[in-house]
Amino acid sequence: MKNLLIPFIFLLATSGCNYPTSARIEKISPSGKVKVTIEASRLAGVEPWKVTMKVKAYNFKEGQLTTEITSDYLDEKTVSFNWFEESSADIVFKQKNGTERTFRLISSPRQLQFAEMPTTQ
Repeated sequence: MKNLLIPFIFLLATSGCNYPTSARIEKISPSGKVKVTIEASRLAGVEPWKVTMKVKAYNFKEGQLTTEITSDYLDEKTVSFNWFEESSADIVFKQKNGTERTFRLISSPRQLQFAEMPTTQ
């Protein structure tokens, strides 16, 4: 029995090796006044991503929001930036179970807000 357990553990450990373990996406708003940097990492390809979104807007101090995202990849296909009002955006993550998580960034010279939007069902 012990001899069967070792190959099973090896297969389980290597099953996530085809997926990346780090990602970085950087976007600048159409106005050029806002920069969003997404940095993500995980130990193995089968784990959720630990995602840190950093925002530098106008003269505000850089802010950040950290969350976990369940996706095989974090790239242009699974992360979209929907810019509105020149310096605000909805950042949408498509997860592998088919759900989406949306984070809304509102920025202007007078305000900076960044939070996850509640899901509607």
